[in-house]
Parts: sequence; C-alpha cells; structure tokens
Amino acid sequence: MADTKPFTKKEIKEYIACNGVKCPRCDSTDIEMQDRQETESDGIFDAVRCIACGLTWTDHYQIVSIEISDEVYD
Repeated sequence: MADTKPFTKKEIKEYIACNGVKCPRCDSTDIEMQDRQETESDGIFDAVRCIACGLTWTDHYQIVSIEISDEVYD
C-alpha cells in the first residue's frame, strides 16, 4: 500500500535544506526524476520517485530572483 500521509513541516524543511537529494520519508539518496511539467505562470513541477521505499511526490520550482551572468550563451 502506498504511503499517502502528507509530509510534515519538518520533512519538507529537511528536504529543501538538502537540496532535494534524498527521500523526505526514508532519507534514501536513491531517487529519480520521473517527469518534468512546465507551466507558464505556476513554475515548473518534477515528479520524483524514491527507489528504496517507492514513495512518489512532486517538486515545485519557482523563479525567485535573477542576476546578470558573465557567460555568453549562443
């Protein structure tokens, strides 16, 4: 049976603090991005799955700032 209980505030805070490199429920680093969904105004969403415990969740990304880059992109 899939784990469907909501993440606690502590789990969310720790997941963000580790830059999303481990499962917020079992702490395994064996996670993979499943699918990226881009939207126009709501940001970007990634479906993520933990190989170790089978938990799936969605990462939400938003642009919070911008800065000038010295790099030249073609």
